[in-house]
Amino acid sequence: MKISGIQKAIRTFAAPALMCLLGLCLLLRPDSASALVGKLLGWGCVLGALSCAFAACQGRPGQVLPGIGLGAAGVFLLLNPLLPAMAVSRLLGVFLLFQGGRDLWLNRQSRSGAGWVLPLLTAALGLVLILMPMSVARLVLRIAGGILVFLGAGEIWNRIRGRKRLTRGDDDIVDGEKL
Repeated sequence: MKISGIQKAIRTFAAPALMCLLGLCLLLRPDSASALVGKLLGWGCVLGALSCAFAACQGRPGQVLPGIGLGAAGVFLLLNPLLPAMAVSRLLGVFLLFQGGRDLWLNRQSRSGAGWVLPLLTAALGLVLILMPMSVARLVLRIAGGILVFLGAGEIWNRIRGRKRLTRGDDDIVDGEKL
């Protein structure tokens, strides 16, 4: 069976082109990606709740409470899809705020004068993350989008340029030890 030129081009360039497209989506609309993750988590919780309900109908009453909890969490995540990204950013912000404050306190206690700029910047970054939680999610997703665009474009370039194939000679064979 012969493959036409269009089919060969699609098979060759579809995956890298989709990678570039996904990267561009992440670069241009990072909040949409965060919302998609939140909705996927929500639907996963709803499916888990349905599974627990099915198990409860099969005679396992201990599955009722987890099913109710998963269902409530799923509906909440579907109504608030950006919540997971905001929660992770705020938790990171609280951690950085406490870390920066602890480092400032330790530097003050030791009276070594060993730098107060880095702990102060750490605490300030933590405060920014608490007040603007989506900033980290946007930054991470934009970096990931840029990487995907770069990798997809590199793969397209590699497939256009072509790779040198091994010749059909005795040098092609790689011998391995027999067990």
